[in-house]
Amino acid sequence: FFSRRIGLDENRLPQRIDYGLKLNGQAGLFDLGLMQVRTATTAAAAGEDFTVFRPKRRFMRQSYAGMIYTRRATRASSLEDRHTVGADFELATTRFRGSDNLQFSGFAVKAPNPMKKGRDAAYGLRLNYPNDLWNARMSYRRIQENHDPAVGFVERTDVHRINPVVRFAPRPENNQWIRQIGTEAWSEWLWDGRREVVGRAFRFTVLDLNLQSGDTMNIQISPTYEKLERDFGNAPGITLPVGSEHQYTRYSLSVNTNNRRIV
Repeated sequence: FFSRRIGLDENRLPQRIDYGLKLNGQAGLFDLGLMQVRTATTAAAAGEDFTVFRPKRRFMRQSYAGMIYTRRATRASSLEDRHTVGADFELATTRFRGSDNLQFSGFAVKAPNPMKKGRDAAYGLRLNYPNDLWNARMSYRRIQENHDPAVGFVERTDVHRINPVVRFAPRPENNQWIRQIGTEAWSEWLWDGRREVVGRAFRFTVLDLNLQSGDTMNIQISPTYEKLERDFGNAPGITLPVGSEHQYTRYSLSVNTNNRRIV
């Protein structure tokens, strides 16, 4: 759900809103959210009705299970109403191995597009170990080719995505200068529906230095590979053809002084 889709027409131009109602709060162990908005009919675009409903049930200390429903209906039009239905959960604890954080979450969403039948789901799982010394996660996400949430957006369709990350960041004891020094390996792998690799990116943080003074320094190396899934025109008269492969590596060094300093 992406609220900024409400009040913009298909050309991303603002529409007048006739009315909007929003309700959110708690009822027992449930967190509830409800929104109903109607946009005005103009010469440029037909008015629309937007509905969003989100219940979430808390259980145990930090876990939850939830659902979402959205509806987008165009008035004075033969277009079918657009519906999205989804569910998600998170199981979390702060007592893993005694005092560590551990989270396991997942989601599944069905967002049909009346113009393209079938293959309209999205789903994913994530295992997260977010702690100070070791911080690691592994996530998998699948977005089918016709997935099109009407009151939302999706960055890329027809893709499988795997995103493993691991970070090690010790804090030297009684060090006069260094508060924390870390290193991280981040990666992303993308496959299309035919299981062909269409993207691969790495980000190696060689040094992430946090000083007692509040100043920081970061050094990264980022090799990237991408295979174009469609023609891409990036300048007049120049088109990169579908299927072309591109590889490059970025190097970065950043230094940030503490905001409390005069300069």
